[in-house]
Amino acid sequence: MASSIPASAPADAVLAAPARKAKGLTEFLRVRLEETRDGPVATPLAAQGSGVLSALGGGAALLVGPLELTELPAGGRFPVIVLGEATLAREAPPF
Repeated sequence: MASSIPASAPADAVLAAPARKAKGLTEFLRVRLEETRDGPVATPLAAQGSGVLSALGGGAALLVGPLELTELPAGGRFPVIVLGEATLAREAPPF
């Protein structure tokens, strides 16, 4: 089931699988967001390259990887930005 979190609202989600990122940078990982009875779960998409926008579709979100971490553990709770028309139309970032 796709997420029921409104696109304009930042939220937290549990990461379904571990992910790596560069230390010292805040990175935005492409994830598929699903609503479960325990809350939102974010599954990293296989392709994370900057040219891979086609991977974003229904249930798409960006998980905010904190600058101090290099490994984001499965089961960790992280902020997500749900992508949708309301998010893309904002003048200021939702985080």
